[in-house]
Amino acid sequence: MFKGDEKEDIVVVLGELGETVDPNMNVEDLKQKLMQSKAYLEGKEFLDTTIEERMEEEERRKRDEEHRMKMEKYRKREEYRKYVT
Repeated sequence: MFKGDEKEDIVVVLGELGETVDPNMNVEDLKQKLMQSKAYLEGKEFLDTTIEERMEEEERRKRDEEHRMKMEKYRKREEYRKYVT
């Protein structure tokens, strides 16, 4: 990718996000503006929240499965005791 193309791509994205762009801005300034835009930050926050919720759900499922297995083990032990006595 050519540097000019990269700058043009960032300008297009910023325009689609409703951001105004000074044509004299360099690529680094444009990237900074993009990363500080409301749409970028909201999208990043959404992604971070989604990942966090997914991890919490996975932990809850693991705890539930461990609990289920412990209860099953306890139930079998009690059945065995009833059978033996």
